[in-house]
Amino acid sequence: MPTDAALGALEALAGVETLYTYPLTNTGTLGTAFGHTAPLTGWAATFLPKSATAIGTLEGGVTPGLAFITEQQLGKGKIVLLGALPEGDEGAVLLAAMFRHYAAEAGVTLALDTSPGTIAIPRADETGLFWVVVNMDGHGGTVTLPGPAVDLLNREQFPAGALELAVYGWRVIRMV
Repeated sequence: MPTDAALGALEALAGVETLYTYPLTNTGTLGTAFGHTAPLTGWAATFLPKSATAIGTLEGGVTPGLAFITEQQLGKGKIVLLGALPEGDEGAVLLAAMFRHYAAEAGVTLALDTSPGTIAIPRADETGLFWVVVNMDGHGGTVTLPGPAVDLLNREQFPAGALELAVYGWRVIRMV
């Protein structure tokens, strides 16, 4: 257990001081970040940025104005602290905006959106990038193709848009 700070050495590395930790569930506390606002749930850590930048702030509740998302430059990367979990549909939108933001900053140029329970794993061979897409939850799923694609195993062609996967189905696809 850290005795010098709530998050121990991580606080100094991340450029924050953790002021409070407490449960947010059913308190009506909202978090705003990346142009979105969502209710927050779970056990929270609220931050006072020292050298970090506050990216998401709390609204309402007992600590309005404190940060629940911070970022700190470290070498060529960043430490991003998420101190509370956005919940519900609004929370999913906020988290997706956060991931898109940092993926864009990292230079990610191609990503595939999948339904819950479906994964898309990028792979490369001597001819380029391809994706292994697998439904893992037994409910079937979809992957959204950003452009035309081909299944490398059976040469089936797919247009841009949603590609349905059977229960536990899988495809090996390449964008064309």
